[in-house]
Amino acid sequence: MRRSPGFTLLELLVSISIIAILVGVLLPALGGLRNAAREAVSLGNLRQHGAVAAVYQNDWDGMMPYITDPGVTETIIRFDDGRPPRRLRYFYAWFGWSDALGPIYYTGYHDGAFSSPFEERLRIGTHYWYSCSLICRPEYWDATTRRAGRSQWKPVRGHEALYPSQKAAFIDATPFPLDLDALDRNRRSLARFAYLDGSAASIRNSQVPSGYLTGDGDPSQSVHTGPGYPGLHTINGIRGVDRP
Repeated sequence: MRRSPGFTLLELLVSISIIAILVGVLLPALGGLRNAAREAVSLGNLRQHGAVAAVYQNDWDGMMPYITDPGVTETIIRFDDGRPPRRLRYFYAWFGWSDALGPIYYTGYHDGAFSSPFEERLRIGTHYWYSCSLICRPEYWDATTRRAGRSQWKPVRGHEALYPSQKAAFIDATPFPLDLDALDRNRRSLARFAYLDGSAASIRNSQVPSGYLTGDGDPSQSVHTGPGYPGLHTINGIRGVDRP
């Protein structure tokens, strides 16, 4: 009697079991490869932002990107693609910088470098945030020399950095909670920075020095009332460090 060419139930069950085991073994490896690819893309985007900051400095006598005016209540950015204007208070440059620089230094408002591979949906202008510590004088980020008011809200120049390879200019904000001032941040997560020397790197969040305790210091011009995201409110500003 000839055997049927099909599988027996036992053989089918064994095959399914083997496939399940292989999938269980391969999925973590594939997940690791996917995260490594995302990491590479994010760091590449950060390097591009650092390069743009260097070009900007060359265009503007060494000044770091500076898009909001401390002398007015709001700085208005107008778009040429039909969107309504964006109204930015002074410290809102942390996310609004891409709207101002996109048409000039990138391919436009929706340049791919503005989106992090770690988050699918772009909630605001960019996932990469510009450090608030670079739009005020370094004295503003020192508890002994900060003055109330706007007298220290002034641009800084790249050459003022004491440690360019340790001072963050741009931050990939996607690994952190949406609550900007959360004090219980995930200390095991990675912080991804573009530094003033043009490099980009990932370091453990637990290694990042804490930011200025009261953040921007003016609730009428910002939403940051605490240290916030790593690298955003560096102690001593451009003269400080965001990694050991």
